[in-house]
Amino acid sequence: MSVANVVSMEFESAQALQDFAVRYNEVAPVHYPQAEIIMFVKTDDQSGLGISIYPSEEAREAGNQQRNQEVKTTEMVPLMKEIFRVKGDVMVKHIINPK
Repeated sequence: MSVANVVSMEFESAQALQDFAVRYNEVAPVHYPQAEIIMFVKTDDQSGLGISIYPSEEAREAGNQQRNQEVKTTEMVPLMKEIFRVKGDVMVKHIINPK
C-alpha cells in the first residue's frame, strides 16, 4: 500500500509561493527519487499543499530523512511562514492518461 505526506504551507508572500514552486519543480524529482508522485497545489495566493506519495513506509521515511537534511541548508525554508505536516495511507490512487 502506498503512503503519503501531505504538507500545508503558508508563505511569506505570493512571490515567495511562486519562487518555492519554481524551485520545488526543479529539485523535488532529483531529491526524492523514492516518490511515486510529487505534487504542489496552490490553494490561494500565499498557501499551498505539497503531496508526495511513496510505494512504502520505508521509501517515505527515506524521503523524510532527505527533507530533514535539506531543511538545514535550503533557501526555500525562509519563504515559508507556517508548515503543517500529516502522513497517512493512500486509500485511492488513480493515474489517468499519464504523460
